[in-house]
This record gives sequence, C-alpha cells and structure tokens, in this order.
Amino acid sequence: MKMMNRKYKPFLFAGIMGISMGFIMSFVMTAMNVGFVPHFVTLWLRAFAIGAAVGIPTALFISPLINKLVQKLTGD
Repeated sequence: MKMMNRKYKPFLFAGIMGISMGFIMSFVMTAMNVGFVPHFVTLWLRAFAIGAAVGIPTALFISPLINKLVQKLTGD
C-alpha cells in the first residue's frame, strides 16, 4: 500500500526521525536535568519543540551522508 510518492522519502524520513529522536531525547534530558517537577510537561514540550526544530533539518542533511558512509563500509 503506497501512500506517498517516493520523491518525498528523504523528507518523510527526516521528519519522522527528527520528531521521534527529539521526543525521546528531550524527555530523558528534561527528566535528568530537572526531575519530575510539577511543570515537567511544559518544560519537556518546550525542549521537544527545540529538539525537533534542530533534529529534522539535521536528519535531512546528515542522512544522505551517513547512507553513503554505510554503503562504503559494507561494500554495497
């Protein structure tokens, strides 16, 4: 079942990767830095927004480079 055109694959990958990594990492780092304080969710969501804003463009830029490196290392 194909839902999107293949030309959007790098953008979709970067979006999903940036959001998922930002979500997990911001939760862990917020919990480590401030603990589970009463306003934890607010602090976490703010950190998540910043993480996603940095993570999505970073994943979009880095993914092709990492893919080429992996291809060289594995001989593909």
